[in-house]
Amino acid sequence: MSSEAMPKVLVIEDEPDTRAVIVHSLRMEGYEIAEAIDGQEAVECCHQQLPDLIVSDIMMPRMDGRQFVTWFRSTFPEPFVPILILTALTEVEQKVEGLTLGADDYLTKPFNFRELQARAKALLRVKQLTESLARRSRELQAANDELSKMQQALIKKERELVAAQMAGAAAHHLGQPITAILLHCRLLEAELDRPTVAPETAKSAIRAVQTECRYIKDILDKMKVADPNSTEAYLDGTTILSLNEQPPKEQA
Repeated sequence: MSSEAMPKVLVIEDEPDTRAVIVHSLRMEGYEIAEAIDGQEAVECCHQQLPDLIVSDIMMPRMDGRQFVTWFRSTFPEPFVPILILTALTEVEQKVEGLTLGADDYLTKPFNFRELQARAKALLRVKQLTESLARRSRELQAANDELSKMQQALIKKERELVAAQMAGAAAHHLGQPITAILLHCRLLEAELDRPTVAPETAKSAIRAVQTECRYIKDILDKMKVADPNSTEAYLDGTTILSLNEQPPKEQA
């Protein structure tokens, strides 16, 4: 329902005099009125343009009020259009049936035109509040979706930063021992190519390789538990993961 245009009310009533009273009462409130003599004609009206409120009799030829309410609710689940049923029936079960099928309120004939106006106004206010809540819900959902995207982007950026810092720390701390291992391996190869192998030289190279391997293992162990928030300056203003400080242990 537009805030600028007046609400459109569909009146479904087969009895001409009663329909005229209903139409006149609602036009006094400034509403735009569409008329139908039964549920079948109302179906055609709804396909042409959905009303903001439906006022429908129960007992009608071709398609009665119950059948129309059932059809309307199954055909147009959204947007919400309130339905006020009019009935000359006094049995509670029959009134409850109309509400159960999807009507939102009822008036028993004969009714006072001021009560009709009041019921119509109240139902239109409910529609307006429902639309406002739906609009706010869509806005919140859109905001939540945007926030989720921002969080995912932030997480990705943080992961990339930590990965870069870990790569920098690995290059900084592991470059030297790996170079030393390669040099000692070449020394062993050269020694093995000699006619006479010097045991002490070979053993010394093996011990050096073992030492460097233990150092590498120690660096890798530190990287597993390093605090991602603990960094240190590196080349060209970049930062790498600091392996000097270990994160505090959680207290039991």
